Amino acid sequence: MAGSIGLCQIDNIIFIVPNVTVTKIKSINPAYVVLHQDKANTSAETASDDPYGDYDIPDDLMW
Repeated sequence: MAGSIGLCQIDNIIFIVPNVTVTKIKSINPAYVVLHQDKANTSAETASDDPYGDYDIPDDLMW
């Protein structure tokens, strides 16, 4: 899936890897997977009680 990444740590080196690689590493040794951010498991829905839910965030917002 596009946009899905993960962090894997092997010998104190952290690698940013795509979702396919994280899935393979997790099947071999789940202890190597530090973070698995899968877009399929995240949602952009806002809570019904969010006071700012009706406001759009502009694409050019600078912090």
